[in-house]
Amino acid sequence: MSANINLISRTSLEDSKTSRQKKLKNYSFILLFLVGFASLLIFLINYRFSVNYVRKQQQDLIKKISIYDETALKIILLNSRLSEISQVLSDRPKNTGLVREIVKGQTGSLVMDEFSLDANGTTVKLSSRSLLSLNEFLNNLLKLIQSKSISSININSFSYDGTSYLMEVAIIK
Repeated sequence: MSANINLISRTSLEDSKTSRQKKLKNYSFILLFLVGFASLLIFLINYRFSVNYVRKQQQDLIKKISIYDETALKIILLNSRLSEISQVLSDRPKNTGLVREIVKGQTGSLVMDEFSLDANGTTVKLSSRSLLSLNEFLNNLLKLIQSKSISSININSFSYDGTSYLMEVAIIK
């Protein structure tokens, strides 16, 4: 008879067993959710900061910067051109007066073959059949030196080609 006697009721054993199973189920669902969330989070982080993604972003950024570099280069070139143009425009009145004074000394038989202006002064290539007209031109330039319109003159070359005399003069402001 003692074998049939059970002090713990069967319902309390079944209740504790089912409650333990419910708790284990709840814990397993919570752990399953946490593992799934953690895997999704790791996947997104890996995707967001993967090497290929970072390289792609870097290339896009380099393209954007290179566009700005090209634009900046164009702006710098335009500013340089504008400053050179403004320099030429500001020097124009001075150069115009100098050119008038130089051309005023030209006589009828004197021919100006080339006339060039630069920052330091003017270069004039002349030809004439007569040395007298070249002499008058040089005397006129000497008068400009005395009046302080120009600082000096240099005769760069002087030659005779059989029909006319050729002379190149550098006029320094």
